[in-house]
Amino acid sequence: MEKNKTAEKYLTQTVTAKWDIIFGALVAVGVILFLVGWGWGYYFSIPAVFVGAAGFILARSQRVSDDDYQGLLDHILVDNRIEKTAKPGALMLTSYVMKDSRIARGIDRALRSDIYFMAEFGFGGGSCRIVTHTVDIAKATVAESRYTVPVAEKPRIEAETVETRLGPVTQSYLVFDNESIRLPVDTSSADVDEVMAKFGR
Repeated sequence: MEKNKTAEKYLTQTVTAKWDIIFGALVAVGVILFLVGWGWGYYFSIPAVFVGAAGFILARSQRVSDDDYQGLLDHILVDNRIEKTAKPGALMLTSYVMKDSRIARGIDRALRSDIYFMAEFGFGGGSCRIVTHTVDIAKATVAESRYTVPVAEKPRIEAETVETRLGPVTQSYLVFDNESIRLPVDTSSADVDEVMAKFGR
């Protein structure tokens, strides 16, 4: 239940919360009163700065950090005995799924969602064995799928624009047309190019 609450909070919070703005403005008013105030202005400036700063710190402390959310994902993987890295000789692709997911922008400005996708590619004997794990972070559940595709087949990248509460974002897929397999991928990762280079030989 606690994991669920942490995920829900992260997915619904905003980077610049209203209380950040309110308390930040209170600090600014206090500083202005201290610098240009007269008479009673000085008496109000110091309490305003202290209250604003304390409120700002408290508001930030109530927020779920990017590291907290990553830690939640890590715990789910450990609980389900799923390795974060590929086995020797294999390759791993990971990404947050943007389509049909709840999107959040982290404090580091990176986009994350409630669905995390992992695909491990193991090559040998003219074929590739793909093991995927789809992690629902909010529900703390994992779904596994397995595929086998010939190394001779060359996959392609397909991209589509999806609308989210944060505006339009791009969802990319690694597509194997002959097997009707579409795997969500993050094309900003060099690992995608490394995986594609293994096929079509």
